[in-house]
Amino acid sequence: MSATLALAIKDLRLLSRDVMSLFFTFLFPVVYAVFFGLVFKDVGREIGGRIEVALVDEDGSTASRELVAELVQSREVRVRGPRGDESTDEHHGELLSTRDEAATALRGGKVVAVIIIPAGFADAEANRFGGHVPVLEMVADPSRKAEAGMLRGVLFKMMGQRLQSAFADPKRMRAQIGAARASLSDQPDRAGDMGPMLLGFYSALDLFLGQLEARQSAATATQPGAASSAAFRGFDPVEIHTTELSRHRDGPTSAFAVSFPQGIIWGVLGCAAGFSISLVVERRQGTLMRLRLAPITLAHVLAGKALACFTTIVAVGVIMLLFARYGFGVIPRSPGLIPLALLSVAIGFSGIMMLLAVVGKTEQSAGGMSWAILTIMAMLGGGMIPVFFMPGWMQSVSSISPVKWAVLAFEGTLWRGFTLEQMLLPCGILTAIGVVSFIVGCGVFARTTTRS
Repeated sequence: MSATLALAIKDLRLLSRDVMSLFFTFLFPVVYAVFFGLVFKDVGREIGGRIEVALVDEDGSTASRELVAELVQSREVRVRGPRGDESTDEHHGELLSTRDEAATALRGGKVVAVIIIPAGFADAEANRFGGHVPVLEMVADPSRKAEAGMLRGVLFKMMGQRLQSAFADPKRMRAQIGAARASLSDQPDRAGDMGPMLLGFYSALDLFLGQLEARQSAATATQPGAASSAAFRGFDPVEIHTTELSRHRDGPTSAFAVSFPQGIIWGVLGCAAGFSISLVVERRQGTLMRLRLAPITLAHVLAGKALACFTTIVAVGVIMLLFARYGFGVIPRSPGLIPLALLSVAIGFSGIMMLLAVVGKTEQSAGGMSWAILTIMAMLGGGMIPVFFMPGWMQSVSSISPVKWAVLAFEGTLWRGFTLEQMLLPCGILTAIGVVSFIVGCGVFARTTTRS
């Protein structure tokens, strides 16, 4: 054991004297994690595109269906149905949700807000002269206040355009005035002393609009599109009642919770490649032969190399996790399982290091092959693009890469909130890969060394 430890300390001292190796082992992973954390910090939070909403129509009237169609066709809003369907110009009913379905979508982060057209919307819109203002309800994620504010503006604009269209359409206005006059006749006390005056005003306005309608009909017959579009601005277009509903934070707490596991992996890959190449270099330069003349076996040499690689990987992981916690506020959800993740990743890639040491006979071939293999592992396993951003088929293929299980182990402690039972799968796979790779690598290395 003392011989193995002495050899491991020797390799660690050699690493500490190589400035470039130190940089790519300890500092490059930090640079990688911070850079991509900043790049993806606001992914999914941009407010320049269409605002995704769920839509509930509890009125079921012609007016509410018209508003639904306007929202679906809007360039500012993307309506998502209960099955995740997006806005289309047809089959608007398939995009409508119930309150419960919309709340579930909001809690799950699938939409920014919920727009509810309550019962009585059409009656209020048709009876503006009776003192009624149409009401819309909006339920928003409190963390998305900017988008919620933009959505309020979109709704005010749409309802303002509907109000403008109503005043530009004498026929529609006469219907609203008739409804207001009938309501006032049924409840004359509601207007008090102003009742008779309002009835006279409604009658005169109805007569005026009747004449205007006749003129517009004549103008439209000779010159289509000549109807007036002047807006009447004496009414509030809509009342929006806003409530907040916090979403479940099941995903990453920040972009750095995603980028730091990837950064750790690049440090781990650097350790595996570096120590595998150093073993090839020692064999080529005769260092391994001189060590074998000492009273130690080849097993001691290989175990010392693996121990040095294991120690460096653990050190990289600890340093990166401290940076994430105290530099970028990434609070692990399962802190008690961090040692398990570190140990399993260190075992897995120490074994892979030994297997990589036998892929080439020279440092150039070993270095090229090692980095080619490790880069492919990183591409498939989420070391470059997070696995949950990949297409479904690629997520399935990624299971063959040890990098996927290493990233999953760290994500499980940082933001997935894994239990011990859930951690057993990635950690068990990594440990098995490490043990098998180490045994195979040692066997092949011993045979090739004996022959040489």
